[in-house]
Amino acid sequence: LKGHGGFIEVDSQLGHGAEFRVYLPADEEVVAELGGAPVLLKAPTKKRNLVLAVDDEPTLLEVTRVTLETAGYRVMAVSNGQEALSYYRQNYHDIKLVLTDLAMPGLDGLAASIAMRNINPDVKIIATSGLRSQSNVEDATRAGVQAVLWKPYSAEDLLDKIAEVIK
Repeated sequence: LKGHGGFIEVDSQLGHGAEFRVYLPADEEVVAELGGAPVLLKAPTKKRNLVLAVDDEPTLLEVTRVTLETAGYRVMAVSNGQEALSYYRQNYHDIKLVLTDLAMPGLDGLAASIAMRNINPDVKIIATSGLRSQSNVEDATRAGVQAVLWKPYSAEDLLDKIAEVIK
C-alpha cells in the first residue's frame, strides 16, 4: 500500500467495530476516460520525525503505524503504557511526539503522559479517546497533553493534528 502511494483511514467505535477505507492514487488515464479529476493526496512529510504510538487495540495501532509511515514518519508502536514509558525513558531525546490512547489496561495513557512529562517537560503528546467527555479533556490537559483526538478519526485528521502539535 505504501509503495503505491496509498493510505488507510479507520473509523473505530467501542462496541461497534471498525470501518477501514483503503485509498490508492487514481490512474490518470482511467480518470481521463471517466471524465473526472484526480484527487490529490498530501505529499509525505520530508522529515523523518519519530512518533511513539500507543494503543491497546492491535488493529488500530497497526493502521496508525501504516498511516504515519506512509506520511513519512518513523514510528515505534507499542500496545500499553508500560512499554511506552520504558521505550520513552531510553529514547526520549529522539521522539518528536507521543500519540497515546487514554484508556488502556495497566498504566493508562494519562499516567504514562505524566511520567513522560517528568522525564522531559517539553514532550509533545496527543491523546486519543473513544469516550468524548469534558473530564477526559480536563484530565489530559492536567497531564500535559497538547491535544485530544476523538475516535473515530480520519488519517487526514490525525496527520493535521500531528503537524499542528509539532510545529
